[in-house]
Amino acid sequence: MADEFQGRVLALVLEATGVKLEKLQLTTTLSGNLGMEGDDAAEFFDKFGSEFAVNLSDLHRDWKFYFSPEGVPIATALLVAIPPVGIAILLEKLFPRLHGVVALGIGALLWLPVFLKWNKWRCRDRPQIAIKDLVQTASSGKWTKALPEKLVHRMNKPSFYDRFIGR
Repeated sequence: MADEFQGRVLALVLEATGVKLEKLQLTTTLSGNLGMEGDDAAEFFDKFGSEFAVNLSDLHRDWKFYFSPEGVPIATALLVAIPPVGIAILLEKLFPRLHGVVALGIGALLWLPVFLKWNKWRCRDRPQIAIKDLVQTASSGKWTKALPEKLVHRMNKPSFYDRFIGR
């Protein structure tokens, strides 16, 4: 019985991602390994819920813990754009003959590994949904994956901004 659900879940993941079957394992995660976020994740779970007649209300309640929203938050956009410009300005001051566009390219290349490492560190504690979780959900008919209580408590703490404006 579980093999039947596993095959159907894998077919649904293949359809949604276009990844080859050989690259999928039960431990493959939707967000971390397959890059499923935002609207893609929402569409996938709409199909998943319909296909398996599963109650996903608990997943929708915890959605923000598993998936990033569609698009790029302004803070991330600024974190990507401002440091390379600063590095380029510094390079132009140190090397006056260096053209601005070249300095910006070098600044971007120097900043990119730092940004990628920061982004990986930032997402390290984010819970993941693996294909085995989908198989279990499909076979049980309801969402059973629970978030670690420690994570829920930490992520629900008010941010500096919320405390600053008195929320």
